[in-house]
Parts: sequence; C-alpha cells; structure tokens
Amino acid sequence: MVHAEADSGAGKHAYSNKKKKEKKRQKEKDAGIKVERTSQFVDGATLDYWRQVGSTLDADEFPDAEDKSMFVSNVLTVADGSETQLCRDKEISCILEKLLLNCTHFQIRVFTDRLMGHVKDLAGDKFASHVIQTLLNLLPGVLHAELSGASTEGDESERDGTSETEGHLRTGEELVLAICDELKADITYLSRGDYGSHVIRALVGLMVGGGVPNELMRSQYSIAFSKFQKTETHTMEKVFAVPGSFEPAMHALIQPVCENKYLTKDATHTTASGVLQVLLAALHRTDAAMCETLILRLLGNGSDVETDENGEMIESEEKDVDDFEVDMDRVTKFLIYDQIGSHVMERILSCASAKLGYKLYRTLFRGRLDNLGKHPVANYVVQNMIRENKDPVVTSLILTELQDQFESVIASGCVGVVVRLVEAVAKLEDKKLHKAVFSHVMKAFHMNDTAQQKQCVNLITTLTTHDAYFEEGKDMSELPLQLNGVLLIQALFTLKPPHNDLPAASLLDLPAEQLLSLCMQSLGRPVDTFLECTVDVGKKNKLMKLLKGSYAKLAMDKYGSRVVDACWAVADLKLKDVLAAELIKSEVALKKDFYGRVIWRNCRLDHFKRKRDAWVSKVIANERKKGMFSDILDDDTAKEGTEPSGKNSKSIKRSHDESNNEKETVNVDLSTEMDMDDIFGETEKSKKANKKRKGKANEKKAAERAKANASATVDVVNEAVVSNGESGKGLESVGVKSESMDSDLLGVLDAIKGSKGKKSSKAKKEKKAGDKTKSVKSKFTMN
Repeated sequence: MVHAEADSGAGKHAYSNKKKKEKKRQKEKDAGIKVERTSQFVDGATLDYWRQVGSTLDADEFPDAEDKSMFVSNVLTVADGSETQLCRDKEISCILEKLLLNCTHFQIRVFTDRLMGHVKDLAGDKFASHVIQTLLNLLPGVLHAELSGASTEGDESERDGTSETEGHLRTGEELVLAICDELKADITYLSRGDYGSHVIRALVGLMVGGGVPNELMRSQYSIAFSKFQKTETHTMEKVFAVPGSFEPAMHALIQPVCENKYLTKDATHTTASGVLQVLLAALHRTDAAMCETLILRLLGNGSDVETDENGEMIESEEKDVDDFEVDMDRVTKFLIYDQIGSHVMERILSCASAKLGYKLYRTLFRGRLDNLGKHPVANYVVQNMIRENKDPVVTSLILTELQDQFESVIASGCVGVVVRLVEAVAKLEDKKLHKAVFSHVMKAFHMNDTAQQKQCVNLITTLTTHDAYFEEGKDMSELPLQLNGVLLIQALFTLKPPHNDLPAASLLDLPAEQLLSLCMQSLGRPVDTFLECTVDVGKKNKLMKLLKGSYAKLAMDKYGSRVVDACWAVADLKLKDVLAAELIKSEVALKKDFYGRVIWRNCRLDHFKRKRDAWVSKVIANERKKGMFSDILDDDTAKEGTEPSGKNSKSIKRSHDESNNEKETVNVDLSTEMDMDDIFGETEKSKKANKKRKGKANEKKAAERAKANASATVDVVNEAVVSNGESGKGLESVGVKSESMDSDLLGVLDAIKGSKGKKSSKAKKEKKAGDKTKSVKSKFTMN
C-alpha cells in the first residue's frame, strides 16, 4: 500500500538520521572533544557508572555465565531504590533495557515490582516508556515458568521487603494485573500519546497471549532501532499461554475504549489508530464477541454503550448485526477516505464475521465501487474487502459492478483492485466468472481478437493499451515494466484452463532475450508463477526448453535462481538430466557465486557428477514418493474406499494423453518435499514392537525367512535398480520401468521385514542370500 510504504520510508529516514548523530558524537569523542551532558534525574558519577555498565554488557567478555549473572545481580543491587529515576534518563534507559535482557525471571519480577505505582507516569515518558515496553515483552517468559510449575523463587534475602504494601514479591500474574489496573483509567490518553501508545499495544498483546502481527506492535523505526541497539525481545507474534484471570481484566481494560464517544475519530489519530488495530487483531483471535462489539462501536456514532447492573459493558450478540445501522457519512469520512483511518477499516474487514462482512459490503460498498475503486486511498480498502470476502456470490456481484470499469480503474493508477478481483475469481470453480474476468481485462487493454491477445504479456506488464503500444512511429520495446502490471499477468496465469492459455502462449512467444530479462527482473515473479500454476505441462516443458543454454546465467542471479528452482520442481527426469548436465559445465562459476552454490546444492549436482546412477535412482525415488503422497491426498479428498496398490500406482514418466492433474502430481520442489519415510517409519516401529513380544526365537526365525526370500527377489531388484544405470540402457529405460520397479521394490521391502518367505535348506545359500539382502536394502534406502 502506498501509505504503508510512506510510513515505512519515514521510519527508515528517522533511523538514518539517528545513525548520523551517533557517528557525529563518536567523531567528537575520537577527536578529544569532551561533551558534558547533565541530567535532572542522576548525577555525573552515577551516569559514568552506568556508561561503564553499558560498555561491559556490549563487550560481553565474561568468563562464564555465572560471572555474568553475578555482574547483573551487583548492578541491580546498586540500582535498588532508584529504578524510576534511572528509567527516565536518556542513556541509562537504553542500558537498562540491555541489562533486563540478561536478568532471570526472579530479577525481572523484582525490578517490575519496584516500578509499581509509577507505571502510569513512566508509560508516558519519552525514555522510561521503552523500559516498560521491554518489561512487558519479557513477562511472557515469567508467566510460562509459573504456569508450567517451574520454580521462580529467589533467595529469601532478596525477597524480603520487595513490595512496600504486602512485604512479599508478587508473581508475574499479579504484576500484570496490577499494571492493567493502573493503566486502564488512562488508556485513551496513553493511546493518543507518542510514547504511551506502544506500551498499551504491548500490554494488550501480553493480556491476550500474543498472536498479534509484529508490524502492528511496533513502528518500522522502532524495529530497526532495536536491532541497532541489540535490545530485541520476545515478539507478540508467537502465541503463549496466559492465566484465566486475564480475560476479565482484558474486558475491564477495553471498556473505557468502547465508552469513548470520539472512538471513530480516534481511528484517524496517528498513534491511537495503531492501538485500535492491535485491539481488533488480538480480540479476533481470543474473543470474537468482544471484537464484534468494538467493531460495531467504531462503525456507529460512538455513544450509548450498553452496560449491566454492575456497570460492565454488554458484549454484542449476533442479532445486533441485523439491527445495527452503520453511520455511513462518519465511516466514509473517517474510515474509508482517510489515509490513517483506512488502515483501521482494513483491519475491521479482516476481523469481521461473514454475516457482518456481507452487511458492510451491502451498506458501504455496493453501488459505490466505481468511485471507491478509483480513489487514491479508498481503493486499498476495496482491495482488502475483495481479498477478505469468502462468498462466491459477493465476488460475482463485485465483478458484475466493476468489469466495465476496468479500463478507467487501471487508468487511475488503482490496478490493485483489478488484481485482487482476478485473484478472487481464480479461487472459484465457476468457469463463467473466469471467462468474464479474462475477457474484460483484455478489453481494458484494447485487445479484441486472438492475435492482439497474444501480445498481452507485453501490454499488461507495461500497463499500455494495444493502440498506444503499436502506435505508428513509436518504439515501445524499451518501456519499463510496472509492478502492478506484472502482478496482473501473474493473476491471469492462475485462472483455470483454457482461460490462461492465451497469457501462457504470449509468454512463450517472447524473444529469448526478453524472456531471460523477465526471469531476472525484481518486479514480481511472473515466470515462477507460470511454472507453479495450472498451465498445461506441455507449455511448461516448452518454456524450460526455451531457457536451455541460460540456466547457468540464471542460477547465478538473485531472481533468476528462483526460476531455476521452479524449473527443477516441475521438470521430469529427462529434463532434470538436461538441466543438470548444463549446470555441470559451469561448475567453477557456480561454486564461486552465492546463489549458484544454492542451486548446486538443491539440484544435488555433486551426486550427478560423481554418482550418476545414484542420482538417477534418488530422483526416481523422490518422484515416486511425491506420486504416492498425491494419491493419498486424492483418496482423502474423494473419500474413496479403494486402497492403492503397486500395480495401480502412478508411473513417474507421464504420457501426453494423460490428464493435466496427473501430470501436476510431480510438481513439488525436491528441497521442500515431504519425507515419506516418516510414514513407513511408523509401520516399522509397530512391527518391531510385535517381534519383541514374540521373543528372541521368533525373531531369529523371521530373519532366516527374510534372508531366504530375499534371494528369490535379488534378480528382480538388480534388473530394476542396478542394471538400468550400469548396463548402459540410459535414462529412457529407467523412466519406462519405474512403475514396475516401484511394485517390485515394495515387495522386497515386505520380504526384508519378514512378512513372507520360505525356509532354505542349505546354510551356505542362507549366508549368500543374507549378504545380497544387505546390499539390496542399502540401495533401496539410498534411493
């Protein structure tokens, strides 16, 4: 999003200025210029001491963990009684954050307990607020230790008098509840503050047990500064367990927010809007009813909160959605057209229930998509609404309303709306919708016949109409690619056949140099998407043949290497052999390049070069596993009662007359494929357990039967595995016989396990059979 990118750029700019100031101070220090800094909270000696502490922590030259722990304990002893003043100092606050990262759970509880009663003032302080935020980010570890029963007790000498009120040290749970009680009355004020906002976000994330995106918790500048200062802590993205007492406390914390009559206007506030987004994301995961209550408050006029006899807020019920009236003028002004408030509206759309989402579409968007989709801010809200919608009927209605406006929407620079709509249609099975969205995109670029549509890649990626691109007397071949145009052609590739055939043909008709350039550009990933989507396998093979001779160059490029990985994932055995043979020729260059080394490892080119037979067998075995895994998924989806057998298992080499779905079963990246040995491992464990129960005698008999039976199947295995590589029959033979080889190998595995077999009469034959069984089993394991 444009406004999101602007925020990110501002954060990076501020961080850059901070680094320049640090360098300037360092130069003054190196030049011997002494800059004295005074503080209203600490004297000069104290400041020098803490600077020494900071230098020691940065150097981290402690002999062992025990010495470091002793150092931290001594520093905390010195700080005892002056924690609030230290937190307010500009330099010492940063040092305290680093110190807290090295504290034990007990020490964190002690330090937090010392701040009780002053948290409200410290949360609004420019420097102390960061210390409070660090403590809140460290408390999940304390809570986990308490909930898991781990000891969090310290020495009695340390525990005495740690709390002025109760004379004992409070638990992590009690500390969090105390902080919540102290801040809830001023949550609206702190949310609007530049320094209190991130404290409230951290507290909310802690109360709900995490699960909040990190980009909502902290600004780009804060994340960058924490990395620079080495004060990164636990993020609230990870989910963790919290005590049951946090739920009512969370309700009490949110009640002042919902009672705020300026709630909708707060959505446009620079810092308060961030707090509202965190609240929505947190409640969506933990308390759907409370989340919907907050949403209805934001969409209404911000008054008349219903409370029970105890003064507690009554949560929204499903019937309220039907009766609720959206304040259209207020929502349009503050949550759709506003650059800051639109972020809150996007979060509302992602957190709303299906029923509420449909009502929002019907009330706020239907009949207005033409104007909203062209607005420089509101179009992002429309994009989010299309992405979050899961109702096919609503998708069809949106397409009907917008399809004739595609050209004007694209001309206004809001291409993302069309991209999101194409992506939404691609997820549906309705081929009429696929045909409609494709034809109207072509119409928007003035491509009216098949010949013109075969130029769609050039036109769409540059966001140029057919008339303008082929205007007489102009050379348009050097037009720069546009990110949104590349994303749009990627979305068209994901449509169901035959509606993605013309975009696919257009890509394949590109000149070799232009195709290679498209593979190595940083905008989007059109070639990767082409290889991964539902395009016919024959077209994918044609693309890989067009790239022949350029794989080494692509492998050494940051973006081209991803294309090589995608080609490897979908290539059959013969194409893998061609690709590997080409890469081997550039071995020295590939091994010198960072991305080239990654490709070398992913393709297992060391095995291809030195142990080609083993490489071929490994590729066949991996593809067989992928085919078996695909069969399992197909059986689960179709709920068929038939069990797969060796004879009916799908072969690795597919003929051209087989369906595209069967061809797609091998299109999985070898570097990320699921290891099917885990599945077989469970059966092996169960059989071993059964053998142990039968006793040692039965185990010996089973082993003898396995050895005897293996001798009868060695010839079959040698013919399927060994002779295809050693006898010079080549890769064609291996590919053709892969199906029969799979069933034979599975039979050998059963024989080795001792499921079937016959006794041998001669001891010499048993010994020879046993030796052959070991060699066969090792080859099968390798494959």
